[in-house]
Amino acid sequence: MTDTISYVHCPVCGLNRTLNRAKVATLPNPQKHDLVQFRRQYGREKGGKCKGFPRVGGLTIKQAAAQPEYRHYLSRILKQARLVIQELEEAGVR
Repeated sequence: MTDTISYVHCPVCGLNRTLNRAKVATLPNPQKHDLVQFRRQYGREKGGKCKGFPRVGGLTIKQAAAQPEYRHYLSRILKQARLVIQELEEAGVR
């Protein structure tokens, strides 16, 4: 027998969380959240272990908007967010 697990899937970023985790998850403050994150990539150690991708910096939305190389991505996020808002409003969510 299989069980069904319910997930919340973010239509903007694609993040999936189970409903139990989504209830306790908090949305980041967009004024402080680093939309663009920089991470250092380490190679695998002997034995196949990876040190991961530690974060070494980032840019907020306003900081990223000031740099031309990120404008296209920000425009795509804005367009998607507007579509999500439109769908929510049409569904009667306020």
